[in-house]
Amino acid sequence: MNLLPPRVLGPLSECSRSVIVANAIPGATVTLVVKRGGVDHPVGRSTLKGSNGTIPLDPAESLAGGDLVNAAQELNGDHSANSTDGPEVQKSVAQFDAIQVLSHLHQCSRGFFVGGMRPGTQVQLLQGGSVIGTGVAVDGTASVAVPDGIPLVVAGVLTARQVICPKPPPPPPSSSYTVDSPLPAVDACTFHQGQTLPAPTIAQGLTGCSRSVQVTNIQAGAEVSLEGKDSGWWAYLGPSDLTSAWLPLPVELKPGEAVTIHQEVAPRCELTFERKTTTVGPQKKLDKPGLASIDCNATPTIYVFGLKPEANLEISVTPKGGTETVYQTVVTETDGAVPAPPMPVDAVVRVRQGECSLWSDWSDKQTAKAMNAPPQTPKISHELFSCQNAVPVENIFPLIGYLRVVSTMRGELNRVYASGNVMVIPVAPSLTTADDVWVEHHVCKYTVPTARKTVRQARDVVPGTIKAPLYDGDTTVTITGAIAGAHMELWEETKNQLLQQVRAPFSDTDSVAFDFSGFGALQSGWKVYAKTWHCGHYVQTQPSVGVGLRAPSLSSIVPSSALVGSAGFVLTLKGSNFRAGAKGQWNSADRSTTFVSATELHVTIPATDVATAKSIAVRVVNPDGQPSGSLTFTVNTPAPAGYDDVLIQNCNTSTDSDGVHRSIYIWYRRTDPGAPGDWTEIEDSPHEADYDASGQCPASASSGASFSLDNGATYEIVCTDPELPGCMNNDPDEVACRRLSNIVVHGKTGGGTKIVRVT
Repeated sequence: MNLLPPRVLGPLSECSRSVIVANAIPGATVTLVVKRGGVDHPVGRSTLKGSNGTIPLDPAESLAGGDLVNAAQELNGDHSANSTDGPEVQKSVAQFDAIQVLSHLHQCSRGFFVGGMRPGTQVQLLQGGSVIGTGVAVDGTASVAVPDGIPLVVAGVLTARQVICPKPPPPPPSSSYTVDSPLPAVDACTFHQGQTLPAPTIAQGLTGCSRSVQVTNIQAGAEVSLEGKDSGWWAYLGPSDLTSAWLPLPVELKPGEAVTIHQEVAPRCELTFERKTTTVGPQKKLDKPGLASIDCNATPTIYVFGLKPEANLEISVTPKGGTETVYQTVVTETDGAVPAPPMPVDAVVRVRQGECSLWSDWSDKQTAKAMNAPPQTPKISHELFSCQNAVPVENIFPLIGYLRVVSTMRGELNRVYASGNVMVIPVAPSLTTADDVWVEHHVCKYTVPTARKTVRQARDVVPGTIKAPLYDGDTTVTITGAIAGAHMELWEETKNQLLQQVRAPFSDTDSVAFDFSGFGALQSGWKVYAKTWHCGHYVQTQPSVGVGLRAPSLSSIVPSSALVGSAGFVLTLKGSNFRAGAKGQWNSADRSTTFVSATELHVTIPATDVATAKSIAVRVVNPDGQPSGSLTFTVNTPAPAGYDDVLIQNCNTSTDSDGVHRSIYIWYRRTDPGAPGDWTEIEDSPHEADYDASGQCPASASSGASFSLDNGATYEIVCTDPELPGCMNNDPDEVACRRLSNIVVHGKTGGGTKIVRVT
């Protein structure tokens, strides 16, 4: 068996008394090896039940600043080589920041997480002067165990105490350094006395030969236990904020065996706990994993994704023209770095995962390349400020090798494996004012550093401000004046519901604005606030911002006009933010309205509303009383009939004493506003051509005299007879001269011919 070495995880300090390793073979004995002065020296040894575990140092051993810590494993007589990429032990200095709280304190929970400390620091949870919980920050992060459960107290009642080893020695008579930090308020248990805490769900992995299961529906702050009902084994997942997690198992599951799962909190909440028993299914073939590009054949790790935690992993290496060799390790993470085997240049590499002797398909092949040029120069993307517990880095390429965060004051603050062009690298302890920090990308024979950044003093922790107003349906909440790099949470007050938690973006100032998003949509009636947890301070925005409804917006009405005397009709209103129960209003008076959607209403307009000419203001009013803007509906007087031209047919039947038709004079003029208004005479009157041979008039349908009408103009036509009694001057304005009432005609293109017959 070609065993690969486990990976040693940092950071570590001179205070560290134990070391975390990953990718160990379950049941293998792991030996910690310190390289000091060029010589490898074993400092600890332990047998692990899973792929990930903690190895204590031998009682007589300790770590010193600058030590390189690596590991090897052995199983059934097979030995791996030592790892080569283990962390460098950081130097100890007498400067300490407050604890960073990493998970909520839940009532009755038996634990929570804190970080940002010197690795190896002891942690005590104090209530008053009594210690009620303890933990060890192995990698700068500690799981604090609280056997009797966390009491329900307000902010500042509980204290986290860092008990830091005496390196360098503290002033007499102290034997260690201590730093106390207040803790935030405890979140009340969502279940009440006498209620039953339902069992979580096993979502994946309950199959033969599996050494891990994915558990969902975990109550925040609860601990999960999985037991072999008949075989006596058990597995445990400690309390956290996670609602879903992979649970490593100390055994390989057997098809058909019964397992029982439950979750619980401390007895002080007086709950009962559902226990759910289920049966292990048959063994299942695992999915084909993916293998990232290998741009450096001498890298200590390769990046593999699509894995199942605790699965066996085989890595096949076939040198160009050579024979395949298969190496073995065990998966710790679903996606991440795994130990790399020896890979000659141009070797073909592939991986597969399996349980017992059933293997997945091999991954697609990758060729191990030689790096003949240094990687791109990475960059710390923003300024750094005191108490930040991470460093933002960009321009990382190729995505292989590891990144090492280094401090002038302390040395190595962490090392992680390159997994993206942009990364946020956690560090422990948190950053200290005036310290110089940089990041190195190590890949093959190259080490490329960023420029150095001097950590600047941050301002006092403030809560920031939520940008108001907030509306129902909004999917983002903007906060300004937040602390760059701080832990931020968005909460809804009425239901005491956590909507989202994020790290605030980094910035070139210690103040930043950003959007909470991805939490869904806000609802009317909610009250929203934001919490900041940073550097031992816990503040929230005040007061909460209420979520309201947007006013309706009216963009169009169809139709937008009608003629006087029209029948009733349905008016379609379109816009946005209409609510069920909204009313369409006609000159501020409600009309019968049908809600179609948030963008459309149908409003019934009766005939009485369009009986007279007028302009009407139409708007929408939502049930909460908020109105839209108005649009104008116009009720128009029907346009008069109009014509292209007028045909005058003079069929005058009056004659003089000699039997000759009396003269009839026909006049017309424009009467529309702005027209000259002068009379024009049609002079050929009487129109003899209007009479046929037998004296009938008109001689034909088209006989007579005509004149054209301008479109839109209004004309008045008058017939005068100078022989009428009282007619003095045959003036068309003399009423006594008019043979018949005046005629009004409108010009309209396409209106045809208006016939005027004079008798």
